[in-house]
Amino acid sequence: MFLFDCSEQEVSKIICELQNNKASDLPITIIKRTSHIISPILAHQFNYHMNIGKFPNELKLGKITPIYKKDNEELLENYRPVSTLPIFGKIFEKVIYTRLYSYFVSQGILHDKQFGFRKGHSTSHALNYSIHHIKQALKEGDHIVGIFIDLSKAFDTIDHSTLLSKLETYGVRGNTHSLIKSYLSDRMQYVGVLGESSSQLLVEYGVPQGSCLGPLLFLIYINDLSNACISCDIVLFADDTNIFIRAKTKLQAFKNANTILELVKNYMNSNKLHINIGKSCYMYFKKQKVLNDQNNTETEIKIGKNILKQVSETKFLGVVIDDKLNWEPHLKQLRKKLVSCTGSLNRIKDNVPDNLHKDLYHTLFESYLTYGITVWGGVSDTKLLPLFRAQKQCVRIMFGDKEAYLDKFKTCARSRPIETQILDSAFFSKEHSKPLFNKNKVITLNNLYHLHCISEIYKILRFRTPISMYGLFNLSNRLGKDTLLLSPFQSNTFIYKAGVLWNSVRQKLNILEFTEVSVGSLKSRLKSLMLTHQSLGDKWEWQICNKMQIE
Repeated sequence: MFLFDCSEQEVSKIICELQNNKASDLPITIIKRTSHIISPILAHQFNYHMNIGKFPNELKLGKITPIYKKDNEELLENYRPVSTLPIFGKIFEKVIYTRLYSYFVSQGILHDKQFGFRKGHSTSHALNYSIHHIKQALKEGDHIVGIFIDLSKAFDTIDHSTLLSKLETYGVRGNTHSLIKSYLSDRMQYVGVLGESSSQLLVEYGVPQGSCLGPLLFLIYINDLSNACISCDIVLFADDTNIFIRAKTKLQAFKNANTILELVKNYMNSNKLHINIGKSCYMYFKKQKVLNDQNNTETEIKIGKNILKQVSETKFLGVVIDDKLNWEPHLKQLRKKLVSCTGSLNRIKDNVPDNLHKDLYHTLFESYLTYGITVWGGVSDTKLLPLFRAQKQCVRIMFGDKEAYLDKFKTCARSRPIETQILDSAFFSKEHSKPLFNKNKVITLNNLYHLHCISEIYKILRFRTPISMYGLFNLSNRLGKDTLLLSPFQSNTFIYKAGVLWNSVRQKLNILEFTEVSVGSLKSRLKSLMLTHQSLGDKWEWQICNKMQIE
């Protein structure tokens, strides 16, 4: 691997992309305003240090600030340590990161099912790939065991010598290897709280918290986990390790799981990583009707001498997955969260200017509603109805006529003459939500699912990233049909529904090549199309024509 020199323009671009609200030892706004002055100097210094393979010691000092989380304020474990690193060091890290990441991607070194901390990869991709793998196994009559492993303090227990050895094996040698070694060694940190600072201590293990290079170095560190057990499917998201084992019988699946976990345990021990048995679990997936009597046999899965607990539902990358894959536990939990968000919005909206209400809605409500929606949003409309009702309630509170709503309840004799107290059907009817959705250009739940599915599949097909997801789709080889997808077996998974939606939309928007429409332009056109659908039919009532049809 070779570290080519950085330019003044590259450093200036990195500075422009810095976020103003991030913690920093120097005000980021000042760094941005003086970018044209300091960029040439920084570029010269960065090139010098890359050539000699040394990371400046002045840029290694971290300040740890304890942030209170919950419960007893006098217990240290109830505080989250947040590290603040020198801003010039973080800019240098971004320069190194670009070169290191490009090398690993170009050489195909990174595990293709590692979805964490990688451009074009997300939790939705990891979830959709895993669900597709499970459903494909069930369709073929296999039994499948999903093991969800939790690692304790994974980023803080990395052994530097082991990491440097792996980097050398992957081809990171010479000046680059010396630079990474210098970056990891002789790092100091101190705690700053209530205006006081502790003495500085040496950091001997782990990757620097709050750094840009830290997550990438962790991915490299755990990258060879898939080599430890090749007879299963491993889906990684940074330190979230998820293993899926399939077999023709339940007994064989559990036997294979124990064999693989023994290999995983040995791998973790040799790499100084610790499995948190208490938070790790497994789930057994099978068809609803299985005739094999072996399924009633008592079986167990162990990590070493510890028995792993079996669960019927667990949180998997922020989404509650259940062994029946009907998403009912997740929908139930999500509705509670949305109701809570609506209550919070109701309390604060009057203290926020009207022009910011839509931003509040998107930030504090829709962000929760749409998280992982491409995974669970393919269920029936009946199951989605409670969530849609919660969305309508939030829209009424944020954009409805609150004064008219409160005025209806002024029926007490002490506040209104009795002759004006008329409790007819209009009193009990809610404000129509459809005009509020259309006036404020808020997209309904069903259309949000379609929007995210189409946007996500377009990015996968256009950039061929993640490659593990791209390989699940079949593009037509017919002349003039280069963007047409051949649909797989019918199901409620992302792979099928997104494919059908894409084939429908590509005709409506006349998309013949993936390069002719940018992702931003596609989203804009999709939103316009969906808002047009929402306004069709009766002005007040929701109808079938108000959502894009999947067929």
